[in-house]
Amino acid sequence: GKHFGNVVTYLNKRGDVLRTAHAEETVTVGDIEGNIRPGSEVFKISDRELKKRAVQAYQKIPGRIPADIEVSAEEGKHVLLRAAAPLWRGKNGKSGIAVVEIKSDTEAEHAQKKVLRETDVLRQMEKMGETPYFLNRCDVSIEGAPMVPSSSLNALRRRALKMLTELRLQKMQKIGRKDGIQPASPEAVPADDIRRPIRKRNIAGTEKPGKMRAAGRISLYFFDTDENETKALNVLNLLGERMGKDEKQNKNCGEKRFGGPERGELEAVSTVIDIMIPWRRFLKNPELFLKAAHSSGRPEECDGNGLLCDEVSRERKIRKSRVRIIPYLPAITKGYDHAALRRDAAARLEELKRAGRIDAVLIAQAGQRSLFSDGGSASCSGDGNIVCFGDENFNVFNMFSAADVLDSGIGRIMLSNELPDEDITEILSDCSAENPGGMSELEILVYGRIPVMYTEHCTVGMPSDGRTACGDGEKKYYCRQGDYFLRDRKGADFPLICDSSVCRMEVLSHRVYDKRDLLRRILKATNLRGMPAARVYIYNESAEQTVAIAESLTRIYENGVE
Repeated sequence: GKHFGNVVTYLNKRGDVLRTAHAEETVTVGDIEGNIRPGSEVFKISDRELKKRAVQAYQKIPGRIPADIEVSAEEGKHVLLRAAAPLWRGKNGKSGIAVVEIKSDTEAEHAQKKVLRETDVLRQMEKMGETPYFLNRCDVSIEGAPMVPSSSLNALRRRALKMLTELRLQKMQKIGRKDGIQPASPEAVPADDIRRPIRKRNIAGTEKPGKMRAAGRISLYFFDTDENETKALNVLNLLGERMGKDEKQNKNCGEKRFGGPERGELEAVSTVIDIMIPWRRFLKNPELFLKAAHSSGRPEECDGNGLLCDEVSRERKIRKSRVRIIPYLPAITKGYDHAALRRDAAARLEELKRAGRIDAVLIAQAGQRSLFSDGGSASCSGDGNIVCFGDENFNVFNMFSAADVLDSGIGRIMLSNELPDEDITEILSDCSAENPGGMSELEILVYGRIPVMYTEHCTVGMPSDGRTACGDGEKKYYCRQGDYFLRDRKGADFPLICDSSVCRMEVLSHRVYDKRDLLRRILKATNLRGMPAARVYIYNESAEQTVAIAESLTRIYENGVE
């Protein structure tokens, strides 16, 4: 009458742990809980090997382009890779062919431990990913005992396929011009779309191109909790104290931590720190946050001396460019949520923008752009209106999606938190090569617990043990009475962020990510221009810890980066 099931966590046969079990074997399968009785039918509904074969079959379906690859590796010589693919998808094989040949940057060394094998090469060449190709044939020639890292093979494959695509398009366009037609191949895209540049716009916090010290941007993202509301103010006050102290040291002895190389250049090159807080908490008392961020400098606050007043105003102007308040909208919004946001948030935020009090707002989805400027086409464009930054929920996984989002008017976009480090580096490199502003319009995860799930209903407030519904009676919200988490079967704790205004819940990762080494590697790369913004998620870090993280990131940005 009811189905029970779970992922198979182990197989056991008379005390022996197995990886697989075959027909006619009797094994113990775990762990499945429920009212299961002898004689019950058992169904396998998922199979890893079957999925693997399905993927392999999908890679060879009609519509993808067959690529033949030859790899030659010899000890003491450069690795040679030759790739070939037809110009068209025709069946007669007379459509012409494109061939590229490249060599590795370094010579293959003698293997001390692991010798390159044919299976190693095949494994790397099969990784066609989202390219239009599938591996049709791969011939491998290995001489001696060479050692070639997988990363080198991957780099060769990516370069070869990229060159192959460009060559095929050039040849097809040449044929089209000769015949007086434009080739209409399903896989062909315009040449300027192969690596479409991201247009540079003049937005707050974007540095000028060319060699200069790193004008970094740090985003301190405070999750929506009562504790973080107070913590954000404490962080702002601590930042003000540290910056004031460092500016005084800059003047006296040239020492710097948050500043640039010279006092006169401080505004141009100093690190911008964005304090990202929920819009509802910010608009409860915006002046409290803006004052703490040193974003106003009224003459009457000076000591009456004209020169001192000018100096104080200049200091405040510098600080304004270095610490900003960026309110953010919720990740999930429905129709009635949009109505409330338009009524309670959008107009007030745009008014603060027109008054020069804030620069931008962080939105979680493209639909939230319509909240601003009456939903006109200029909304979130930055041309007199509020600038919209795109959050991680835009799911940007490559340079092309980043270009589309930025071309639509978004001022800055965060790359997906699910991207591995090597993909992040590749995207940043591509954007750096094509965009005059380099990577300055992109943001990456550097530190903190990331959001992993959003739920429509809050489990903390669900009635149980005789309790009334959350908020009833004395209006005491359970989510505000302590810290809660979900614990998985391995004992890992996933913290919960409960939004009492809409009774939804956000689940955070059980681990704290620290990718400052990745940021160091990115910023040390001499071929990269511009600097990506660094996202820092704040959950239970203290104000002192938060400022220490910001200081460490500032040192990474400003030390040894051109």
